[in-house]
Amino acid sequence: MNIYFISPHFDDAVWSSAGRMRLFRELGYSVTVITVFSQYSSYIRPNENLAALKLLDVESICLGYKEASLRDFDGVALYAKEHELLSADINIHDIPLIKKIADDLNSLITISDLVNVPIGNSPHVDHKIVTRATANLNTKNVLWFEEFPYPLLCQYESKHYKSVEIDIDSWVNASLQYTSQIYNLFSSENIFASLLKRFSRKYIPKSEKLFFDRLWFDINNTSAYEYIFNEVVQSEYS
Repeated sequence: MNIYFISPHFDDAVWSSAGRMRLFRELGYSVTVITVFSQYSSYIRPNENLAALKLLDVESICLGYKEASLRDFDGVALYAKEHELLSADINIHDIPLIKKIADDLNSLITISDLVNVPIGNSPHVDHKIVTRATANLNTKNVLWFEEFPYPLLCQYESKHYKSVEIDIDSWVNASLQYTSQIYNLFSSENIFASLLKRFSRKYIPKSEKLFFDRLWFDINNTSAYEYIFNEVVQSEYS
């Protein structure tokens, strides 16, 4: 069995769920991050990603799609203004991407694999595309992760989460490799690290000093739930 993480961009899966990546590796599983929108105008972000994944001892696959700001139709940008990346609906010319990405993912994933996918709380158009593309994977063994730093925007009636204790230092250290995005979005590494630690302790009593990752699952898929938590995670935390 292989364990995959589907990441819209280079930093998303690591920022959101490096804690469980490290946990799976410690349990002896092969872990691979599949980055969907991995084509950029600079090599900075790909190199940051390789450094982060090396620290976590996980593999990398890049699907090679252009990120939203680079996509166009007949030379006209699909998302001409930066704010549209976080507010626009999926452009009609991007709709075919959903099936293409789904087909690419299913060519890599088998029915026995465990796949970790974004839960869909990000307003970014690339994240919306990935959320729709991962709705019909080859495997029913699926866990979701909250997309840091975006807040949960709604209640997920069909999903619940199980908290598992993780190594916060490996999570933070790997996440800090994405320097270009950290300074662009958070101003400093200290602010970023503080917010990430707070994210990992959400819903945890202040008296509790441990750090956790929240593994979201489909409460209607009991067989996958039992398989994931009894045979894969082997966690005593609830």
